[in-house]
Amino acid sequence: MSMTWLLSTANAVFAAVLLYASMFKLAQPGHLRRALAEVGGRHLTGVGNGTVRAIAASEAVAGAAITIPATRMLAAPVVVLLGVAFAAAGIAGVARRGVEPCGCLGVGPSAPLGARSIAAGAAIAAVGMANVSTPANAVPAATASLLLATCLVTHHATARRLLWPSRSGV
Repeated sequence: MSMTWLLSTANAVFAAVLLYASMFKLAQPGHLRRALAEVGGRHLTGVGNGTVRAIAASEAVAGAAITIPATRMLAAPVVVLLGVAFAAAGIAGVARRGVEPCGCLGVGPSAPLGARSIAAGAAIAAVGMANVSTPANAVPAATASLLLATCLVTHHATARRLLWPSRSGV
């Protein structure tokens, strides 16, 4: 397996994760807002739903852009920053023993900011760094875009329910 295929696959998988996670934050920002307030101390108590939705929007844009060759090099540093931010939130969750579910990948039984956030953030940052260090023309558009489309089709019902609840009958 070539490195470009491996990077294309990683881009598509992590793009799908970022897009999937962003849907939940856009639809229900309160979970992450409360988790951040719990572990961020006085620095994050003023985080509002608008801020959480802005984070979600940046996840969605960076996730989609990392799969497109023309925007991949612009998105890569944003993906790195998002990964570092997720890991930092996880570290704060561990340090402050947070228990509030973050809702990062959905509502229902969700873990608080902690070890999973650290691991996910580190992995996302690593994929971003791999893109930063790979030549701009090295990753074929069709491969990453097809894999991303596959991931989105897999979760289309969730996307529809979260983004357009009145149309889906939920």
